[in-house]
Formats: sequence, structure tokens, C-alpha cells
Amino acid sequence: IGVTPEICERLKRYPFISRKVHFIPSGIDLERFNPRVESNLRKELSIPRQTVVFANIGNFSKVKGHHILLPAFRRLLEAESENLLLILA
Repeated sequence: IGVTPEICERLKRYPFISRKVHFIPSGIDLERFNPRVESNLRKELSIPRQTVVFANIGNFSKVKGHHILLPAFRRLLEAESENLLLILA
């Protein structure tokens, strides 16, 4: 699931998921929370600029699908290691 057309296009680069990518608009106000606005967070966390950061925010329960997310992210890392998964609960 991509929340912007740009994210969907980027996800489609991965052959093993390209046919499964779908666009669902975000309910987040992008004027207020703009991912393109510079932040010191990457610097504070020592995350290189070229690293793609995926975030999973929510509680840890089976319904949230972490048992699916973690193996899927491992496959993604095998294809392209410049990725980072942040899990926030």
C-alpha cells in the first residue's frame, strides 16, 4: 500500500511486489506533516540520506500483521539493503 503515487512508483521497482502495489490516499494532512521538509531526525538517528525509511506505528497484536511484515521486510533487505524499518508502539 502506498499513500502517494510517488511511493507506489518507488515500490513497483521491486519485482516481487510490483503487481501487488496499490494506492490508498493518506488521511494525514501533508501540509502540516510534510515528509519533504528537512528534519534533524535522520542526523539524530544516524540514518544516511539515501536510506529509505519505512515506519510501522501501532500496538503489537496479531491483527497488526507483524508476523507478515518482518519476513517481508527481510526479503526487501535482501533485494536492496538501503532500507530501514522503524517499529513504533
